[in-house]
Amino acid sequence: MITIPLPFQIAFVIGILFIIFNNKHQEQYQKSIFLLLLFQIFFLPLIAITRGSTLYDAIRQFLFILPGVAVLATVGIVRIYDILKKKFLKVLYVTVLLAAFSVIAYDMVQLHPYEYIYFNRISGGLRANASRFQTDYWGLSLNKTAEWLNKNCPTGSSVVVASPNECLELLLSNNIKLYKARYRKRGDWPPLENGDKFKKPFYYVAIRKWILQSAFPECPTVFKEERMGVPLSLVKNCVTNSKEK
Repeated sequence: MITIPLPFQIAFVIGILFIIFNNKHQEQYQKSIFLLLLFQIFFLPLIAITRGSTLYDAIRQFLFILPGVAVLATVGIVRIYDILKKKFLKVLYVTVLLAAFSVIAYDMVQLHPYEYIYFNRISGGLRANASRFQTDYWGLSLNKTAEWLNKNCPTGSSVVVASPNECLELLLSNNIKLYKARYRKRGDWPPLENGDKFKKPFYYVAIRKWILQSAFPECPTVFKEERMGVPLSLVKNCVTNSKEK
């Protein structure tokens, strides 16, 4: 729920309350629709939770609940407007909605084109959650990183990547040599299993996954693709020669 804006969460709860307490005034087809929505949102996830099913990548396996949440949130928003009888209350309500949606829109503009890493403000936003959750899981920020490497790396440079290397394979110039680093999971130190096998100089690339960005602390960071002060991907310039083990 921390990735769903707070106004929509409130509207979603109001929508559910409307369904429960206004049941007698609903047509049969409306009751059927609402029942299917509640089934979609709650029943299938509840089965997965009670059975202890293994779940991966946050909400990805439950994306099917979001259309239902959106419908009930819309019901909640509309019902509040209908309940308000006085014009100035309706105007005030719409004004509050516009202000709330403006904040969400502002955050989305700040995150663009990585809107999918959004965290709502009640949870602390992206900066507060970046150390708890993976942000740019799919490595979309590597597009900008590749642009920087193509522009700034001398011909024949070596790039070590501890991120989805498929993106860089497609985006990097043919004059740059790409090497895949094996990384440890869940924050084990050192982050890379074979970090001492690469012969310097090279550029090191990592997305914000576990503690991969902390590898090679002796190397200065020369590029960051960041949003709201959180580096989604970065490039370190490891120029000091070392013996290959």
